[in-house]
Amino acid sequence: MGAIKSLPVHQLSKINGESVLRTTTRKMRKLAVAVVVCGITGLSAASAHADNGTVGTNIASIAAANLHNDGCETNSAGGASYYNSCNEEWCADFAKWVWAQAGVDVDGLTNGAGSFAEYNGGLSSTPEVGDAVVFGYEGDGKAEHVAIVTSVDTATGEITSIGGNQGTSSTGAVTQDGPYDDAVGSQSSWMDYMTLSGYATPIGGTTTAPPAPAPVTPHGAVWDRAMTSAGVWAAHAGEIDDNGAITDIAAAALPNDTMHVETVVPGSGVWDRTRNADGTWTSSQQIDTTGSITEVAAAGLPDGTLHVVTLVDGTVWDRTMTSAGTWAAHATEIDTSGSITDIAAAALPDGTLHVDTLVDGTVWDRTLSSTGTWAAHATEIDTSGSITAVAAAALPNGTLHVDTLVNGTVWDRTLSSAGTWAAHATDIDNTGSVANLSAATLPNGTLQIDTVAGGVWERTLSSAGTWDAHATEIDTNGSIFGTYSAGLPDGSFHVGSNVS
Repeated sequence: MGAIKSLPVHQLSKINGESVLRTTTRKMRKLAVAVVVCGITGLSAASAHADNGTVGTNIASIAAANLHNDGCETNSAGGASYYNSCNEEWCADFAKWVWAQAGVDVDGLTNGAGSFAEYNGGLSSTPEVGDAVVFGYEGDGKAEHVAIVTSVDTATGEITSIGGNQGTSSTGAVTQDGPYDDAVGSQSSWMDYMTLSGYATPIGGTTTAPPAPAPVTPHGAVWDRAMTSAGVWAAHAGEIDDNGAITDIAAAALPNDTMHVETVVPGSGVWDRTRNADGTWTSSQQIDTTGSITEVAAAGLPDGTLHVVTLVDGTVWDRTMTSAGTWAAHATEIDTSGSITDIAAAALPDGTLHVDTLVDGTVWDRTLSSTGTWAAHATEIDTSGSITAVAAAALPNGTLHVDTLVNGTVWDRTLSSAGTWAAHATDIDNTGSVANLSAATLPNGTLQIDTVAGGVWERTLSSAGTWDAHATEIDTNGSIFGTYSAGLPDGSFHVGSNVS
């Protein structure tokens, strides 16, 4: 059992059938989070507990490599999900999968959390890194939850853990929990309605993780769903590009009520498809043959010019189409830094174009003036260092919004119409499970943020500056990995999905 603490929060707990009055420093951070719980197997005599050593460190590293994944995402080994995690409550699937990846003997473990309580002679009261921590074991072959211990602080008697099927999304996610009291009978910081039952010790295992496979870039077709100017969503999305090799998408609306959708096909470059004002779609047109393009962004200026911005080996290029529909013969290199990993673009009502770039977790903003002159340098507007994706949108009142993704949460920073950046970004989505995002505005002054989190969710900022209390799920397809947003002058709104 955990070390006796000295702070005055007392509980009567039962450990191995004995009633024990203990004092704990349990951190009861009552987070307003609904935790998805696994299926409910038992409490045998506690096994002798060995130090897991470097095996445990390896187990913890593998668990951490999958943080923020949902049950249907590609895992850190390059495979699909975690056993059957896309189709069932999956905390045990995740813990078993992590142990198996570390070479642990998982014979006897099932998709039930309680199977860990019957593993290797039963539960121990002393945690080690790499153990499975079991909650809510009832002694009848059932338990409520299981996760992987990733750190142990013997000085404070606290642990942290990483578990699957946690969080607030409909499918759950791999998230970190803690630090919380390690003592049998306590609760974790998130799951304060579950009792910690003990720890299962892995059998065997290796000290080094298996080599990671070559990364597989998600790819798939493109679907588009529209919302009318009256706020009614189409019943279904329509497939607008069946090319299964597309890896990135963007869209922009022009003043003539046309919408351009840009798609990246590795080895082939960028293709442009147009939605006409009457709702019909044209065939795709190849507008850039550079095979090494990895990301694309787009923005339409008030004068009808379209800018398609691309990322090539860490540098940024801009190609334009005039209001008459003529493409520039060549793209122009606008950022030579070589370390950019994501891009976004937005056009202000005054004709200024903003291109936002992600470099080593920070965001930089470069402008093209209404007279066609690029700023000499980009300006660093977010120094957080942990940003993984960026989106941008401009409001009719001249305000620019730059939205960023940090550890599965979404933050929004604004540039006023007077050209002043807000001192801080605002956390507008703290679910922790967002994997991608896009943004666009409507003529009525509303801002729409669309996020990928086991489907597509949308949150709105009203023209009065008020955020919706909650995001609304507008597409439940769990295979979506990318999205675009575009608001047309007629007041309709389009959200695109890149579906693997």
